[in-house]
Amino acid sequence: MLMSVRDLAHELSHDSHVIVVDVRESHEIAQTGLIPSARHIPLHELATKAADIPGDAIVVCVCASGIRAEVARERLQKQGYPHVWNVLGGMKKWIASGYICEKV
Repeated sequence: MLMSVRDLAHELSHDSHVIVVDVRESHEIAQTGLIPSARHIPLHELATKAADIPGDAIVVCVCASGIRAEVARERLQKQGYPHVWNVLGGMKKWIASGYICEKV
């Protein structure tokens, strides 16, 4: 399931149950920063760190363009997370749309 960056920004400003999981690598995060309140869990660590994500949360996966986030979304769904989304266009679209990133 896909979510637009506009819808994600709206959800983040209105719903505390949304958890953004950024699956990019650390060097990518260092270049652009994170969506505010996002959790950084690189895709290769998702299997071991998924337990840190509440099972009833709305989980929104993001990467640079959406490809790795879709892999993450599928993996989380297979692990039993019922509400998992992929951000259409990823961080490239988020940044191009003028939304804020936090440097880490």
